[in-house]
Amino acid sequence: MNLIINSSDAIGDANGTIRIALTQKNLADSPGVMDTFGSIIAPGAYVRLEVADSGCGMEEETRNRIFEPFFTTKFTGRGLGMSAIRGIVTSHDARLQCSSTPGVGTMFTISFPVPDPLEEIVMAPEQVMSYQQTGGTVLLVDDEEILRSMGESLLEALGFSAIVAQHGAEALELYRSHGSEIDIVLLDLIMPVMGGIETYHELRRVAPLLPIIICSGYDEVSLEEAIIDDPCAGFVHKPYNPKELQSLIIRMMRDCGTPTSGIR
Repeated sequence: MNLIINSSDAIGDANGTIRIALTQKNLADSPGVMDTFGSIIAPGAYVRLEVADSGCGMEEETRNRIFEPFFTTKFTGRGLGMSAIRGIVTSHDARLQCSSTPGVGTMFTISFPVPDPLEEIVMAPEQVMSYQQTGGTVLLVDDEEILRSMGESLLEALGFSAIVAQHGAEALELYRSHGSEIDIVLLDLIMPVMGGIETYHELRRVAPLLPIIICSGYDEVSLEEAIIDDPCAGFVHKPYNPKELQSLIIRMMRDCGTPTSGIR
């Protein structure tokens, strides 16, 4: 969605074309091929998504900055769309390439790795966590109803109980009345009324050891200054990787303990 919106903006009021293609590609062994972020594109099977436009294109200086959080060339933009793309690409272990020529257009190519269907995946015993090993109550805070519903179902499937809130202000009220029951908070970054960072600071002010996980499709670098020195704060990418999320919740509850006092 973000790639297509950007392509549309690049074309503007002029006539133009946006081309979207999804193809299978088997990359041969060609060492040294890197994506836009400097990651090696390993040989193997990929599904490739291409979004190309005949818009205004970009100079190299702009192209080198488009994935920086809050960088934008639009008057009305927030500069978070491309950062979200990077987060999504990273969460799928995919590779992104960008080519652009001023006055000609831009093309983004995202290569999603395809696992070998014959490859047997063997999990180490410590990676297998039963419902009996989990447990606890998660306060899930997200402004999108469908994501709250899906997140609640996922947490329950992983063995946790869930309490949901649609923004930070509601989360603080819930913690005020149910603080002794809440073991950890899963907190969306961008929300109306009260966003994730503000909510994090308000919760931390009254609950120094409350485990808080900030979740977002945006890149983690934009959160480093807020949580870097907090051992009871973590980050997880959206869309959630169930095993990664389960492991992080359990580790943070274990390391930070369970808070027993709510907001006064």
